[in-house]
Amino acid sequence: YYEQVLKIAPRHELAPISCYKLGKLYETFEHYEQAINYYKNIFVLYPGHPVYADALFDIAQIYQYNLN
Repeated sequence: YYEQVLKIAPRHELAPISCYKLGKLYETFEHYEQAINYYKNIFVLYPGHPVYADALFDIAQIYQYNLN
């Protein structure tokens, strides 16, 4: 579902949330690089969205606890 939102309607109000949720899913299954890529997409595509800060925090946490 989340990938469909990003493909079909990348400018929809749910797109940044979808991008963040995909990052969380990849992080949960320990696919850290893919998670970081989705989080970084938020910075590029949705820089003013409130989820931006959460994505930044999650990237820092991945590096601190999993990727050194």
